Amino acid sequence: MTTAMTQLIGEALEPYDIRFIRLELLQTEASYQRLVRPARVQTIAAHFDSIAAGVLVVNERYPGEYYVVDGNHRLAAMRKLGHTTALCSIYRALTVRQEAEKFCICNTQRATPKAQDVFRAQLLAGSPSALQIEAIVTEYGWSIDLTSHGAKATGITAVAALSYLYLNGGRARLGGVLTFIKHAWPKDKDAIRGQMLRGLGAFLGTYKTVDIIPVAIKLRLTSPAAILQDAALLAGHYRGRVSTHIALRILEEFNKGKRTNRLPNLFQTGAATVEEFETTDAF
Repeated sequence: MTTAMTQLIGEALEPYDIRFIRLELLQTEASYQRLVRPARVQTIAAHFDSIAAGVLVVNERYPGEYYVVDGNHRLAAMRKLGHTTALCSIYRALTVRQEAEKFCICNTQRATPKAQDVFRAQLLAGSPSALQIEAIVTEYGWSIDLTSHGAKATGITAVAALSYLYLNGGRARLGGVLTFIKHAWPKDKDAIRGQMLRGLGAFLGTYKTVDIIPVAIKLRLTSPAAILQDAALLAGHYRGRVSTHIALRILEEFNKGKRTNRLPNLFQTGAATVEEFETTDAF
């Protein structure tokens, strides 16, 4: 390896300079960056403090071509306030993937970014778990929407819940939940909300050997919105996690009207508990 190449790699791994850069030279890479939210920009601008703003993290991809890795909201606030320069910590010759890795580090060790923003960056950075989650979701006939919310979404937006299911139960848990939804409520967006995904994961994590499809077919008669509403009320009254009460409501609906082949209430007997599947979020 040549001396020049070694120097270049070293400069890519660590900032090689800290200096002021004119704002008009700073660009944004949309593939992994979160969307700039006007309300947040306004808040930063209204209470702007140069010390709190710190330094922007940028990458000089080519001489004079700078891309902001971390600090786009602060940059937008500076522009709104009429600033012309910003103090920047400058990396050199990072790839887009390395930029995404730096973005993840900056926003998981300091701020709490949106789960969609982190997941997008993890995909670009080549995170094995994120790539596997995306592959499983696609395999089971769904898609992940990282740009929309609510009624405008065209796929699953609850990436924190997807990651939770995968990290706590692997392919089997995530695939089982997606199979359940496909047979019970294939076109109902309430079925792919984060709490519902977690509740289904808790149910399938407790009844590991249950045949998913008969349970899902029985649940067609009850909307996921009704289950979510009941679970929220029960959690508020009796305490406990909403996902625990979602799992219990699924059990109740499946057993309703059945004299035989009922599932036992493992949540009360102590043979298993939902709590053992309730660990921390992935994001």
